[in-house]
Amino acid sequence: MDSATFTAVFGRVLRQQRLQAKLTQEQLALAADLQRNYVSELERARKQASVVTLFKLAAALRVPPHEFVRLVSRELGEVQPWAAATNLTIASEILSPLPLARLRAKSSRR
Repeated sequence: MDSATFTAVFGRVLRQQRLQAKLTQEQLALAADLQRNYVSELERARKQASVVTLFKLAAALRVPPHEFVRLVSRELGEVQPWAAATNLTIASEILSPLPLARLRAKSSRR
């Protein structure tokens, strides 16, 4: 996958989610414990977010991380049709609550 395309799509989804939540970049940054200019750089595809940053942003936006990944994956599918079946779809499934619930159930049985 072209990292520039992924970074651009991630930034678009982040901006869409932020606007939908009616937050400014500054408000989102404060809620996510990030710098405002970093949020701006993510939205403008100047930086790439780590998994930790993804979780912080998702929590601040009140969107489950797996849903955020699904939105990026879906938009990537529109940009590049082959992306719908890539690792991002798998990552969305891995980050969904169901596997986590199964892991917790297994660990509590021990």
